[in-house]
Amino acid sequence: MNRSGGGGECFYKKVFMHNFRLRWIEKILIAAVINAATWCLSIAQSNGKIPFSELGSLSLDSGTTWVQSVFNKSIDNDVQVVGLGEVSHGGYEPLALKAKMVQYLVENRGYRNILFEFPDIASVRPVRQYLLNNDIKELAVADSLASVVAAGLPNTQEVFSRLFRWIKVYNLAHPSEMVKVTGFDLSMDAGFRNFFLYNYIIPFNNTDAQRLLYHWNNNQVTDESKIASVNAWFNANKGKLGKGMKKGEFEELQYHLRNETHSMQYVALKTEISAENDIRANRYRDSIMADNVVYLAGSQKTIVWAHNAHISTTDEYMGKYLKERYKSRYFILLTDFSNEADVYLVTGEKAVPGSRKIREAHFVAERTTIAGNLLKNYGISGGIFFNQDLPASKTYDKLNLIDIYGKQLMMSSDRAFNVLVIFNNITPYPKPVNSR
Repeated sequence: MNRSGGGGECFYKKVFMHNFRLRWIEKILIAAVINAATWCLSIAQSNGKIPFSELGSLSLDSGTTWVQSVFNKSIDNDVQVVGLGEVSHGGYEPLALKAKMVQYLVENRGYRNILFEFPDIASVRPVRQYLLNNDIKELAVADSLASVVAAGLPNTQEVFSRLFRWIKVYNLAHPSEMVKVTGFDLSMDAGFRNFFLYNYIIPFNNTDAQRLLYHWNNNQVTDESKIASVNAWFNANKGKLGKGMKKGEFEELQYHLRNETHSMQYVALKTEISAENDIRANRYRDSIMADNVVYLAGSQKTIVWAHNAHISTTDEYMGKYLKERYKSRYFILLTDFSNEADVYLVTGEKAVPGSRKIREAHFVAERTTIAGNLLKNYGISGGIFFNQDLPASKTYDKLNLIDIYGKQLMMSSDRAFNVLVIFNNITPYPKPVNSR
C-alpha cells in the first residue's frame, strides 16, 4: 500500500512538472512573438515608414485640393468644433496654415462661425460688422481692420489681412450663408464703459448717465465697481431697452457685459502677484473662454483660433473643458517646429495695449518633443501627423510652446490632439514657397 501510494504521488508529480514546462514554453513563445512584432514595428519606423502627409501651398489663392486629400476623411461630419492651435502667436507658417484650414472648412465642410482668441468689443467686432455688411465692398478696409486685431505683430497682420479679404469676397458671393467672426477672449479695454454709456445709457436716460459719470470720476471707485454699476443699470432697464433693439444686438450686448464682468475679476486675480495666483488667474481665464466658445458656438459648426495651450486638452485650460463637453465632436489641430523658430514677441507682460513694443526673437526646438523624436530618430523634419500614427514614446511626448512675451515652455502632450502639424523652421515673414 505504501509503495503503491508513493508511486501514485510520483506519477502526479511527473504530470505536474510536464504541464508546468508546457506553460513556460507557451509563455516563452508568446513573448517571442510579441518581441518579434515590436522589433518589426521598430524596424519599420526606423526606416522612416511613419505615415504622414506633406504640406502643400498655404496661399489662399491656390485652392484646397491638397487639404481635402488630407482632412476629408479624418474630420468626421459630426465634428462641431475644430480647434486650430499655434505654437507661437508671432510665427508666420502656423498662422498661414490656420488661414488655409479656415478656407478649407468654410468652402468644403460648411463651417460659417469663426471664434478668435481676441477681445470682441475692441478688436473683432469691427471686423464682423465689415464682413457682414455687403453694402461695403471695398477690400482695402480689411487691411486696416487686420492691423487693429494683430496688435502690432506684422506677420499676424499680413495673415489676417489676406484672410479677412478672402472672407469678404466669400460673403459677397454667398449672401445667404455668410461667415461670421467673433472674439472670445476677455477684454482689458476700460473703454467699454464709455461705449456702453454713449450708445445705450445717454440715448435712454440722460439723468442716469450723469449720475454714473459722477460716480466713475471718484478715484476711490474700482474698475470692478464701475462695471458692476453698468450691470445694475442694464438689469434695471433691460426690459425696455430690449424692445428698441434687434434680437442679435441685444444678445451681443449681454455677451459683452458678461465678458467685461469676468475680465474685471480676472484683472483682480492677476494683481495679486504670486505663482499660485497666476495659475489661478490663467485657469479662470480659460474657463471663461471655454464658456464663451460654447455660448458663441451654439449649434453651429465652429472654428476656434487660438494658441496651442488653449486648444489642447492639457491641464485645466480651455481645450480640456471643450473636450469634456463635445467629446469626439471636438477636433484638435496643433502646430510645432523641429529645428528653429524666429518669431515676433511683445515686450513686457505689463505693457499697455497700443503702446507696447514688438521685437523679434530666435528659439531652438527642445529635443524631448515629438518633433525632436521624429527628427532625431526617424529623419523626418516636418509634415502632418495624425495622433494614431505617431510612435509611442514616454521620452518624447512633449510640444514646444512660445508665449507672446517670449517664454519658451514645453507642454506635456499626452497626445492631446487629433493632428500635429510640424514645420522644420518657423519664420517671421511670409515666403513665396512654403518649406517644412
